[in-house]
Amino acid sequence: MDYESIAVELLRIRAELSRTPEHQTVSEFARGEFFVLNYMMENDGSVYPKDLSREMNVSSARVAAVLNQTGRKGLTERSSDADDSRKTLVTITDRGREAVMDKKKEIFDFVVEMLREIGPEDAQELLRIKKKIIMKKRTRGEIGE
Repeated sequence: MDYESIAVELLRIRAELSRTPEHQTVSEFARGEFFVLNYMMENDGSVYPKDLSREMNVSSARVAAVLNQTGRKGLTERSSDADDSRKTLVTITDRGREAVMDKKKEIFDFVVEMLREIGPEDAQELLRIKKKIIMKKRTRGEIGE
């Protein structure tokens, strides 16, 4: 089997898919504002900026820029930590929660439609292959559980 040719084709297809509006929406959720908002929702609604920096693997300056953006839009609020006033705590607002839920629904609807378009057999095969890739990476310790 010519794995190099297959890799070239897969990378070409991935690049082509990345230019579609639907995939850009999904990608947007994995980084930036929506990553931050979703992370907050998954962590009781409040986080420290340093935790975001670590989780996103970006600089504190990048996190500050994203938090400034979400704050201006009314999606997050900053306050002093009640236990340590030297620390800043960032909390998602109701408006931020609504934005995340709307984006999640948009992404979910896109994925469901894509699966319908490729049909039940290919949908199951896609799921099987993605699970196999994840399991191989976990076995090698490349991703945590």
